Amino acid sequence: RGVVLILVVSCVILNNNKVLMVQEGKNHIYGLWNFPSGRLENNERIVNAVAREVEEETGYKVTISGLTGIYNFFSETNTQVIMFNFIGEVVGGDLKYNNEEIINVKWLSINEISELKDNELRNCRLIRNIINDLKDKCIVPLDIINDLI
Repeated sequence: RGVVLILVVSCVILNNNKVLMVQEGKNHIYGLWNFPSGRLENNERIVNAVAREVEEETGYKVTISGLTGIYNFFSETNTQVIMFNFIGEVVGGDLKYNNEEIINVKWLSINEISELKDNELRNCRLIRNIINDLKDKCIVPLDIINDLI
């Protein structure tokens, strides 16, 4: 049996010291707060995937400026996930989301995110790690990604 890995992209969208968070609407993660994120599709460039996911989940078009890191963890279904988390900024579009996948979208300060309880976050350890990387200004330039597709 081969190793099952899921490749995911995620984006911290910043505006006036606030972060855009989405509230999940799917089954076992219903009501949990998360950054806009989703799976990388076949033959898709990593940076294109994050822009697509943000637009699908929020309606916003974003420009991507850097990467907070690459995170390796197990999902709530015990599947290994490798996630590329980016920093982005809204450059167009209007807020709109599909109520089946996302039930709410809010701009929250880093303090407001830090004050959310662990059981209100999709993956509390991961989200808190990313927020700490953001506070520490651990941003990696995009040119570290050599997307050869």
